[in-house]
Amino acid sequence: MVGFVIASIVFSFFMSDAAAKAVTGVTGGIRAWWFTLAFICIGLDTKFSELIAMGGGRPAAAFLIAQGFNIIWTLILAYLIFGGVLFPIPTF
Repeated sequence: MVGFVIASIVFSFFMSDAAAKAVTGVTGGIRAWWFTLAFICIGLDTKFSELIAMGGGRPAAAFLIAQGFNIIWTLILAYLIFGGVLFPIPTF
């Protein structure tokens, strides 16, 4: 996780636009697959049967509520950031 944060900072603030576009062209197809695989692995790692068996299902309910909050919060932030509310809509 620390490596991801460092890489994100480097690519966001210290890389030129030309270098970023060159990297994006090379990694575009692979990036989508890795992103998909990351979410599949998160889902595979979650064992709902164990969460339901513990504490009368309260951990499962807490997990689902937290995930619901996370989804709503992420959609709101994505709208604010990429929908032109906080920043102009990027044109390519």
